[in-house]
Amino acid sequence: MRGRDIFRQATETALAAQDVRVRWVEDYSWAHVIGGEVHCATNALRDTRSATPWWAADRRRQESS
Repeated sequence: MRGRDIFRQATETALAAQDVRVRWVEDYSWAHVIGGEVHCATNALRDTRSATPWWAADRRRQESS
């Protein structure tokens, strides 16, 4: 939109609020053209040492509100 990627901006803003760092990669040529799809070539790294498991973090925040 007007030269800006509003999906990218909204994603970065929402994830930054959760202390998630986003790193974008250009994946069209190597993940799509070569014969695969983006979901086959992506992954996420997570710090699993947190005291609160990711699946309970939102529930804990809701309970304290």
